[in-house]
Amino acid sequence: MSIKRLDDTVSSRLKSHESVVSTTAVVRELVQNSVDADATKIKVDINTERFIIEVQDNGFGITPSDLNLLGGHNITSKLESLQQLPAISSYGFRGEALHLMLQCSKVLIISKSKDYSGIWARELPAPAFISDEGKFPLMKGALSGTVIKISDVFYNYPVRRKMMEKQSISDLVSAIRTEILTVLIKFPTLDVSVFINQQLRISSIAVSTLEPYPKQLDTCFHNIFGEILPRKQLKFVSASFKSHTVKGIVSINPIQSKDYQYIFINGRKYSDSRFFSAVNKLFQSTKYVEKNWDSYSVKSVGSPYSAYPLFIIGCEVPLEISDLIQDPGKTIFQSGTLKTLCPLILNVMSSFLKHLGYEPGVDVSTFDNSSYFETAHYFTNTKRVELAVKPTNKHANGNRVHKPQNNKVLEILKSPPRTRGIFSRLLENTTGGRQCRDHHYDSEFDIQKLNLAGTESSYLKNHAVSDFKLSKSQIRNFEVIQQVDLKFILVKSGGTLLMLDQHACHERILVENMLKETIIKCMNKCFNYVKLNMKMNISAEEAGWFRESIPEFDTWGIVLEIKDIDTRSSVIELIKAPEFFHEKIKHDSAFLKHVLLQHIYDLRSSKRRRITQLMKEQHSSNKWWIMVPHMPRVYTEIINSKSCRSAIMFGTSLSRTECDVMISDLSKCQQPFHCAHGRPSVVPIVEINDSIFGFSDKDYEILL
Repeated sequence: MSIKRLDDTVSSRLKSHESVVSTTAVVRELVQNSVDADATKIKVDINTERFIIEVQDNGFGITPSDLNLLGGHNITSKLESLQQLPAISSYGFRGEALHLMLQCSKVLIISKSKDYSGIWARELPAPAFISDEGKFPLMKGALSGTVIKISDVFYNYPVRRKMMEKQSISDLVSAIRTEILTVLIKFPTLDVSVFINQQLRISSIAVSTLEPYPKQLDTCFHNIFGEILPRKQLKFVSASFKSHTVKGIVSINPIQSKDYQYIFINGRKYSDSRFFSAVNKLFQSTKYVEKNWDSYSVKSVGSPYSAYPLFIIGCEVPLEISDLIQDPGKTIFQSGTLKTLCPLILNVMSSFLKHLGYEPGVDVSTFDNSSYFETAHYFTNTKRVELAVKPTNKHANGNRVHKPQNNKVLEILKSPPRTRGIFSRLLENTTGGRQCRDHHYDSEFDIQKLNLAGTESSYLKNHAVSDFKLSKSQIRNFEVIQQVDLKFILVKSGGTLLMLDQHACHERILVENMLKETIIKCMNKCFNYVKLNMKMNISAEEAGWFRESIPEFDTWGIVLEIKDIDTRSSVIELIKAPEFFHEKIKHDSAFLKHVLLQHIYDLRSSKRRRITQLMKEQHSSNKWWIMVPHMPRVYTEIINSKSCRSAIMFGTSLSRTECDVMISDLSKCQQPFHCAHGRPSVVPIVEINDSIFGFSDKDYEILL
């Protein structure tokens, strides 16, 4: 077949899915069109069941002659030549949005211009016609304005239509909230309302531009999202350098989600996960992430919950043409201004933390060097702590677990740093394909070995264990030699001597028994309940998430009810909960809200799956461990804590028989080589496949 140019109809059809990718994308384009028409009031109406999106505004309207041109490719009133691009202040100038929507939906436009007394309508691609107010009541009495109705969305894209059907209402509302906030950051005087299936979901009244800028940001954010945090917890930050200005608000307390982190450059949303990761690393290098725990009566060991700052940063910088044309969705991913802007933002955040009394554990001064923005290691170098996210130590098959080495025996056996939680490892060993293993599926694990630097024994140095691996089935064949120092159990496996941490081993046995018991109770709905009436105020956004998650919490034994107060706030009440959960929360409503929201954020970010769906797939509790990684974090924290407190401590004497029983129980565990908190339970000491062990040595005398 010879090469030839595609037909314009085919080309437009193929291109439509690039810009019109979702309900949210359609809403964004139509709302931005209304803003470009100088509208001060915008109403969005979405019917998810009938696939209809309708946007009405009070802008200057469209003349009949212009109405007949709409829908064509690159039809615009904003641009005539590329030389005009630097002066562009509108959202749209390509003349593509309506044209692309027409390729995958039906479009009706009704408009009234100030220069015309009548109402004109057009069902694209048919010509415009004049109509009376009775036929289009939305325009009745209006001096000017436009209604655009997009119906039968994605009628010719079955896969896209299916995706649209599957999207939850709460996810749709959240996505639209972000788009509306993006517009309000630049135009705070807008009055915007969004109805979904005839229910008011989003409402923002006009904010006076006479208000201080932080007050404008604060009001716009709370109008759209509700009270995610009390207003008194949002503080103003600002800085400037030459022609670059940064202003915004940052929360003095962390929240569990990164969903409320926004940077806008000349009114356009900036998106680069590397830089946002750098900002979060800056905050996580301080005690800022632990700030919430001071206000809770409940205390937790370590950092079992997420903690991120909420921030909205508006930046004014010299306009670059690439900022306008790089993305149809008006998002900025790359810009020449970032060489100055990103270090400026990091310095603002660093100053904010210092003002709160926190000393950042990272040095942001290195970002003043523009060369960092021109290398593959963008945002990775600091003097003290890496800002970049460290790669996880995962093999492709997910069957092996690696842990970094420590320097000394006691550092390994007593208190090594926790680099990755045990449940993340359990997840990668119990999800998908062969990884959904049972007791009969046996795989090898790389076992952390000792660093023998500084030891006086030449034999240990010369016979150090290297690349040591163990499978779970080998544990049952461990031969106990004796207990050592009332802390460890010395065992022989083949030609290797190993040391078992008796506390870590017993903790692992207990934690898996408790996890199994909890999962079985969850599947059989046989918790020991405690009746409660704890109430918490939540935002409208949070209320939507809780409504969709009520069956999920109910399965975990947490029974909730929600009552709406107004369009921006609701009250959620804990009716009853398992006894062990009640013992943890101790009537602390703030902590309760914290742990419940953490599970919702984990579900939304796909860190956990819904247990209701997993139960449908499993049908039984035979593979209970598959559900453990999806358990609410507060449950795993409770179980880990209980198992640690109940496990055999150092200093406890164990008989040979008791050691044998512990090893037998350990061999039945799913993750036998680590305790509940990630500490190794077994460490190889030395290879003993040597004739010297048949005799007495001045350093060692081991009787087998």
